[in-house]
Formats: sequence, C-alpha cells, structure tokens
Amino acid sequence: MPHAYARNKTNGNLNNAEKRLVAAESLRLMKEDAGLSRIEALRRGMSTLDKSRQKPVIDMAHAKWVIPLWEEMAAERDAMNGEAEIPTASASALPENTTIPTIAELSAPAAASADAVLAADSESEGPPEASVPVDGTVRKKTGGQKGSTLVRWNGSERKTVAKGFLKLKADFPDMKDLDCLRKSMQYNLPDHRQRKIVSCKEPWFRATLDEIRAEAEREIHAAREQREAQLRAEQDAIDAAKERETAERLEAERIEQERAEAVEQAVEEYRANASLEELLLLVAKKAAGLMVGSLVETLQTQVLSQLTGVVRTPMSLHMPGVPPIQLEQGEATKPAPRDRLPRVLVIGLMRQQTWELKRAMDGILKLDFIQVEHTGGSSIEEKARNADLVVLMTKFISHQHTAAAKKANSHVVYRNGGVSELKRWLTSWVNGEIALAA
Repeated sequence: MPHAYARNKTNGNLNNAEKRLVAAESLRLMKEDAGLSRIEALRRGMSTLDKSRQKPVIDMAHAKWVIPLWEEMAAERDAMNGEAEIPTASASALPENTTIPTIAELSAPAAASADAVLAADSESEGPPEASVPVDGTVRKKTGGQKGSTLVRWNGSERKTVAKGFLKLKADFPDMKDLDCLRKSMQYNLPDHRQRKIVSCKEPWFRATLDEIRAEAEREIHAAREQREAQLRAEQDAIDAAKERETAERLEAERIEQERAEAVEQAVEEYRANASLEELLLLVAKKAAGLMVGSLVETLQTQVLSQLTGVVRTPMSLHMPGVPPIQLEQGEATKPAPRDRLPRVLVIGLMRQQTWELKRAMDGILKLDFIQVEHTGGSSIEEKARNADLVVLMTKFISHQHTAAAKKANSHVVYRNGGVSELKRWLTSWVNGEIALAA
C-alpha cells in the first residue's frame, strides 16, 4: 500500500523541531522492535507529523540528517539515571522557531555523563560487585525505587577483556575495534559482569593494553636473555673441552720429551762407561740384525710375488679346538689380511690414548684415528671407506658417528673399555681368534 505522504513533495524541508520529533519516534520504535530496519523505523516515525508535513523516505542516503540526531539521543539516553519516555504526540504545523525538549530535559534527575561513569570505572580496582544490567549503566526502577549497583571491573577482568580483544583483532583484522571489545566482554565475562561499552578510547582500556604490551616485551626480553645464557654456557663448554684437549696434548708431549731425553741420557752414559770391546760387540749385533732383517724382507718379497694372482681364502691363525671370541649383536668383521698390514680406523679415543695404542701396535697394524669433538660425518665416511676394520669407542661417540661409519663400511665393531682392552682385542683379531659375525 503506498505511503500516505508519498505525494507531499513540495511542502518544503522539515524544520529542526520536526526532525527531532521524527528521530525520537523512530529511535523508540527500533528499541522496541530489534528486527525493525532503520528505513522502516524512519518511515513510521514520519507518521508523527501532519500529512502535510510528511516527507517520502526512499533510502537512508536521502535521510542522512537523522543519523547525528540518533547518536545524540542515544548518548543522552545512556547518560540518564532512568529512561524517559520518547514523545509520540503529533506536532502539526509547528513554527520554524519551536523547540522540542530533549530526552535529557524530559527526564529528572539527570545522571552523571558517560565520561564520568568511565572515569569512575577506570579508578576502581576492587573485587566484582553486585549484579547489574548488561549495559552497565545505573538504571532507576519504576516507582522511584533505588537503582542497581554500578559494575566496576577489577584489574583481572580488565586484563581478560583486553587480551580477548587482541586475540579477536588478530584473528579478524577487518572487525571494528569497538565490536572486538564488546565481543571479548561477551565471550570472557559472565552475564552479571557485563556492561555497556561505548568507546575504545576509555582510559582503562588503553592503560590495560599498554600493560599487556609491556608484559609481552618483558617476556620476550627474558626469553632472549635465557637463550643468550644458554648459548654462552654451550660456548663455555666447547672452550673448556678445547682447553682440556690442549692440556692433554701438552702433557703427552712433555712425557714423550722426557722419555726421549732419558733414553738419550742413558745412551750417553753407557757410551761413556762402556769399554771398546762392548762397543764393538754392540755394533756387530746391530749389523747382524740389519742383515737378518734384509734377508727376511727379501724372502717375503719373493713369496708374495709367487702368490700374485692366486685367489684363496685367507689363512686363519686360529688354533683348532679353541672357540673364537664372539662378536656383539650388530657387529661384523672379516679376517685380517696377511699380505699387508691391516688398516684399522679407531673412532673416539683421546689424543694421548692414540699415541699409546700406536706405539703398542706399531708394525702390526696400520692405524688411523678420528677424534669426535669437531668431526663431521663426511670425514668419518671418507676414512672408514678404506679401512679393513672400524672400531667405535662407545664412551665417546654418538649415533651420528655410528651411522656415518656403518654407511661407509660394513665391518664395524664396538669397544667400551680402555686402551689395554682394545690392544688385546686387536691382537686377537690379527691372530684370527675373533668370530666373523655375531
């Protein structure tokens, strides 16, 4: 059905009093019916005027004048102690200079403004108080009864709402700040602790956000300091290990130097005190030893040349009837070669231990060593690839070293004893007294 005022287009614009009357009526209708659209409320509010003064409302773009009036009236209503009735009487042919009383003037007594309420809230740090309406304003009950208690959030509640605001803003960056703040309150506080929020510029909100940001910065700073302390501790451990290695190397060199000097001194003393006959005898023994060594080397060369190109199973020195030493689970080896010195790679010994083992097995094995402190998998693979046997000292290696050794060589064994036990085991392997697999 067409609107009754659809044809009244030439009676002039509405005056200020008429606009306020239409705005008040449409605002009252929207409050009573939440599902009523703004354009329909405005059309119905126009019916408060005489038909001769009613104007067509096509869309909100042609009625922008009403929006500031709505905002003003809503602010006045929120600042009231009680809710004044919005005038609905018809205003017919009101003169241009007629003034319609505001909602605040129609209500008595006037309450503190919204700014005063927010200021009182920002100063309160006490515990939650009695239940109040959801919008948080102080309302006066009908019949002049006393109003309910004002909701004042304590510090914990403020921080909860502010943190919820930051999370919603991060998840939904396009959402308006005021909507985020209101939804944070609805999601995080019980109904009886909710209140009306009219702005994101309230002092308590900004102060709480600053406090949360300061706490986050302190946590980040503490985490950074903890990480730096951890890195310093790790570097100190590395430096300490290097110092220990240097000290052990210097100590071993000192011992070796003292031993060499003692031998040299003993030789000098013997030479100074020995007679000519004893010296000649010593020279003769040395010459005879050299001749025997040369003869043995010649025989070995001749035998090896005769065996060149002949394929045969390596001869075992294991004595029949004596059970071989069994390997542990996951270990495997092969017989030591007889035509040359067996190549053995030992991973995990300290520098002084390598010197001791090398002196003991000199002429029996061709040894190579890797210290694990600053050695990567690539260097282990390169050396293990050319070894007849790889020995892993389990006290000083990691899974990374084990994987690199097994990747390059299938003949790997584990030893967890000291140098003396390792010398005995290698001697047994050279003599063929070790089983070939676990």
